[in-house]
Amino acid sequence: MADILKHRPPFPFETIGSATYRNALIQRVVTFFGIPTNIVRTDAPLPATFSLSQNYPNPFNPSTRLTLNVPFRGPVSLRIFDMLGREVANVFDGERDAGTYVVDWNASSFPSGIYFAVADFGQSRQTRKLMLLR
Repeated sequence: MADILKHRPPFPFETIGSATYRNALIQRVVTFFGIPTNIVRTDAPLPATFSLSQNYPNPFNPSTRLTLNVPFRGPVSLRIFDMLGREVANVFDGERDAGTYVVDWNASSFPSGIYFAVADFGQSRQTRKLMLLR
């Protein structure tokens, strides 16, 4: 127990009440005896442009993570297509506030192969290639 109480993070922190804040960082780390227990986004800057990041991991089995940046409120859709151009999943579709969205896509019911993630925002469209390996 003494080792837990002596634990110190490897970067400078300022302690305020029960929460701990890293200098010039956008995340708040809630601690219990100095051990991080939860990371919560707080004052994250809004993205300047619309973008769909490459999925991680890639290739993947059976799930992967997609990150979508939305610069302002508007209609957003994120869909998955197979190699023949058929839509196999509609991850989300509708109005979204400005911010960063992280989506885990589980492809456990799909066969191995190449898929495409297509994100639409207003007049913008971005596509990323996803590879599912079993």
